[in-house]
Amino acid sequence: MSRMEERVIRDYSKEWELGIQVTVYHEFYHAVQFTYVPSPRSYHMWYEISAVGMEERMAPEVDDYLQYLPYALKNTASVSLDADGSALYGQGIFHVYLGESLDSAFDVAVWTELARNGDRIQGALETAFAGYGESMSRLFPDFASQLAFSGPGTAKPPGLFSPDMAKWPALAADTLDMENPAPYRQIDVRGLAFAAIRVKWGPRAQLRLVETGRIEGVTRAHSDPGIAGAGSESIAGDVFALPPPRAGFTGYTLILPNPDFQSGAVVRVRDPDPGFYVFPNPSLPGRKKPVRFTQAKGMAYPARIEVFGEDGIKVRELSFPDGSAVPEWDLKDADAKPVPSGIYYYRLESGPMQTLLVAP
Repeated sequence: MSRMEERVIRDYSKEWELGIQVTVYHEFYHAVQFTYVPSPRSYHMWYEISAVGMEERMAPEVDDYLQYLPYALKNTASVSLDADGSALYGQGIFHVYLGESLDSAFDVAVWTELARNGDRIQGALETAFAGYGESMSRLFPDFASQLAFSGPGTAKPPGLFSPDMAKWPALAADTLDMENPAPYRQIDVRGLAFAAIRVKWGPRAQLRLVETGRIEGVTRAHSDPGIAGAGSESIAGDVFALPPPRAGFTGYTLILPNPDFQSGAVVRVRDPDPGFYVFPNPSLPGRKKPVRFTQAKGMAYPARIEVFGEDGIKVRELSFPDGSAVPEWDLKDADAKPVPSGIYYYRLESGPMQTLLVAP
């Protein structure tokens, strides 16, 4: 029996021919996969994601994949495309998305590359996407933003990748009430996963800032039931103030995708006038952008920030004449050379020392 939460999708004791149909398509596609990769290096995510995607393509009337969607849509920040167990089958919807966004033959390109590169899925996907002039860094955020419209009773914009989306469970999201003071919060987002925050607005909404770290492709989705104008738009910047919703809407869902195959990301939501600190901390491996300092409440200008190495020697002194721009450090020393990885100490004027970790 196929169930989604408390609802029976298919009772295969009565609809046995549908059970046979979806099983044959799924298992036959595994046989197709092994013609490309007869001796797999490892059993990676694409074996099941593509098999579930093909069973839905070949037997769309069965909807067997629905039973796995709660695993994929209830804990989006911790359940990535590279999930384990039942959650992995729910990620077959990414395969469905690619079939609509690229074309029905894209998976041939993936398996052809897997056969060529020794069954390495990250390289195979990126190579296949590049053949369409695309990349995971653009496709995955678009996929995640469309999932904001999952579930019944949600106003849906045209062009969603699956007509089944109304049958799906609603996307689980952290709630942020902009009228109520909220403590500093941090959300850890796995690689190939995304955070969803339901932003609730009201007449006494207070300003909140979001620090996205390495995440790009942030969107907000408007989907209040019964209100016209459902849709998404992108939000630029690695630090931004949460904007008000569209006219007539009581809020929106903020989607923060992490299209990185391996590295996690940290999203922070805070009030606009916190104490003095640097972010992101630790700095991320390979980060090309500068780290930034908060403009602490009551900061006097001109402001001076000093940075010291572990040995106590001053590495850099930063001066800021006014508050027109966010204070930042390009991770270079006084001679304009990039600093090595390690622990650094910084302070505002003669304030207390604080710690920054520059990751390798």
